[in-house]
Amino acid sequence: MYRSGVLVGIPRAERFAIHKLIVAERRHGGPDQAKARKDRAQAAFLISILAKDRPDDLAEAFEDALSRGPRLRERLEATLARMPESAEGLRGLM
Repeated sequence: MYRSGVLVGIPRAERFAIHKLIVAERRHGGPDQAKARKDRAQAAFLISILAKDRPDDLAEAFEDALSRGPRLRERLEATLARMPESAEGLRGLM
């Protein structure tokens, strides 16, 4: 640490999981396919944990993302089509 410390922004886990779903679709089919697989794996792991420990927070983050417009909703749906277990877990919260 430097003197009084350094401020670091840490995203909420549920919002990070939803973000990973969105960016995975943006990377799909291009040169970043390996990153897209990693994003989906990270999202799946977080969703499985958060669905048990903090289901209300996860549902709120998912609903918020869905409400932000058709393009974002399309990206989420496209990624979740490749992740049926995670999709089922998220939809089961709503």
